Parts: sequence; C-alpha cells; structure tokens
Amino acid sequence: MDDGYQGRGIISGTPLYMAPEVARGEEQGPAMDIWALGCTVIEMATGYPSWRDIQDPVTTIHRISFFEDVPKFPYNLSDDARDFLVRCLSRDPRKRWSAEELLSHSFLKRSEEFPKECSPKSTLDLAFWDSWFEEEERDDQDEVETDDQRPRSTQERLRHLVSGGLPPLHLADV
Repeated sequence: MDDGYQGRGIISGTPLYMAPEVARGEEQGPAMDIWALGCTVIEMATGYPSWRDIQDPVTTIHRISFFEDVPKFPYNLSDDARDFLVRCLSRDPRKRWSAEELLSHSFLKRSEEFPKECSPKSTLDLAFWDSWFEEEERDDQDEVETDDQRPRSTQERLRHLVSGGLPPLHLADV
C-alpha cells in the first residue's frame, strides 16, 4: 500500500541531536544518525550537550534548521577526532560519511591501540558482578574526587566514561 509518505514533512527526534534536514522537516535517512553520532561524540568528549549554549528546544531546532552553524568542537581534540567530527557534522547530508566509511576512519582505528575494558553484556554477566563486589569491598570509605584525579584530556574523559567511571561533577568550561 502506498500512502504517499516518503519520509518528508514529519519532524521527530531529540532537538540537540537533530540533523538540519530533519529539523526542517525534509528527508530522513541514515545520514541523520551520523549527525547524531557527531553530537554524541562531542558530548562524550566534553561532558556537555553539543549545543549547550541553547536552552530552549524551539530555538535549538530553528538554529539547526536555518543557520550554517555546527556544534563547536572541543579545543583539545586531536586532528583525527576533529576530522571525524567534520565528516559527521556536514550540514549537507549527501556529504556526510556513511557508517561504513566512519568505521575505517583513522580516529576509530587509533582507538584499537588502547586496552579494552570489560563491560557487562547483560545483567547476568557474572564477571561484572564479581568485580563490582570486589570494588565495593575496597571502597568502604567515601572518597571525594579532586581536580588532580579527574581525567584531563578528551581521551582520558572518554576512557573514564567507557570504563564505568562517573562523569566529573564540575568540568572547566571548554
């Protein structure tokens, strides 16, 4: 049955991650997910939403739709990370890289150099629960994280988040 719907005219999604073409009610497709990935990488790197200077969803949608802005990149990103974000956050969806292309990007290839942390795959993952109980026994005393203990670089923050650490309570403005 053809009802004439071709993915146009409907706006759906979370405004902070919405691609320009989606915010304008135009086409929706895989490229919109690549835009959202770029926004997510910025949030993971900074601890803040990619459009953190905008508080109101309507203003966010308007800015994403009709201005030539892209989210600001953190100042301390590597050249590879910046290039990765450029490929994700092109305002023209036809110029955004596909997921397959991004998986071959040097930014992700470099991540293979870092040690892998064990992460639970389900609530029944015994190794995860065993390590949690061991940590609980070691951490009988409350510790306050100081500025010296916080990860400083983007890579350290990402590694800290991925390894199960809580995001810092106070981040310096970036």
